[in-house]
Amino acid sequence: MYYPYLRARQFELIALREYAQQRGNNNLITPIIEPVKKTFNSFSFNVKLFNNCSRKVFYKRK
Repeated sequence: MYYPYLRARQFELIALREYAQQRGNNNLITPIIEPVKKTFNSFSFNVKLFNNCSRKVFYKRK
């Protein structure tokens, strides 16, 4: 199990989105995301995508 700590930057979110779509239910990586901004559409989209793929994602609320 791997828990990368990410700052929700644009390229990190794109990489997570692609990983979630390619790997499906493989839960070897569980990201911990700390959003930089309170309102960030790409961040909320990624959280929904992970949940739809039955994947875990942890994030800190500001």
